[in-house]
Parts: sequence; structure tokens; C-alpha cells
Amino acid sequence: MKHNYTLALGLMCLVFFGFTSYTSFNHKNEIAKLEKKVDSIQLETKEVQLTRMIVELQPAIEHNTLIEYKEAITEASKKWKISPILLAAIVFRESSFKQYSKGTKLPSGNRCIGPMQIHPVIHKDKLEERGLKKDHLYDIAV
Repeated sequence: MKHNYTLALGLMCLVFFGFTSYTSFNHKNEIAKLEKKVDSIQLETKEVQLTRMIVELQPAIEHNTLIEYKEAITEASKKWKISPILLAAIVFRESSFKQYSKGTKLPSGNRCIGPMQIHPVIHKDKLEERGLKKDHLYDIAV
């Protein structure tokens, strides 16, 4: 009789511990899924914040241009590990999100151009190193 109780107790322990490790495994999977979801929500939130910021700073921006800026800024922020909000603020300060912006003429007769207002003559060496030409400076992604 004692043997039966011991056997029954042993089986109950196996079932209990098996169930808890199964649920623990399930909880770990659920937690991992939730963490991924939170990360994607945070990413969406950053993108929404960036979109709102651009629209607030430049209400007349066309939809396609807005999307292009948002994607370019998001990519550059990941690549260079810089806040997308900071990059958007710099683009706004430099060109007000106007892709074909030209700065005032400098004494040399040249201008800074494009969204980031880069001087093509001063930065000629850096542009050549990257295989870029003056016209590339108007490209939002550049």
C-alpha cells in the first residue's frame, strides 16, 4: 500500500513539474512575443512622432516627399546611431524640408544646396570619396 502512495506521489510530482516547466516554457515564448510587439510599437511610435514633426514644421510638404524624408531620416538615424528627431531638426533648420533648397550666395559665388545645405566646392573631396556629384546633394536619401 505504501508503495502505491509513493508511486502515486511520484507520478503527481512528475505531472506537476512537467506542467510547470511546460507553462514556464510557454510563458517565456509569450514574453518573447510581447517584447517583440512592444519593440515594434515603440518603433511605430518613433515613426509617428517623426512624421508629425515633419508635418508640423512644414505643413505644405507633399505626401510622397514626406514619406521619402521619413524613410531617409529613419535609415540614416539607424546607420549613424543618431536620433531621427535630431536629424529632422537639422534638415528643417538647413532647408525647411525643401529638397531643392539653395542657400544664399557666398562671397565665392557658390551656394550650399539640398536638404542638408552642403557646399559642393568645400566638400568636393568628401563627395568624390563617396562617388557623389553636385546633383546628388538634392537627393533626400543622400
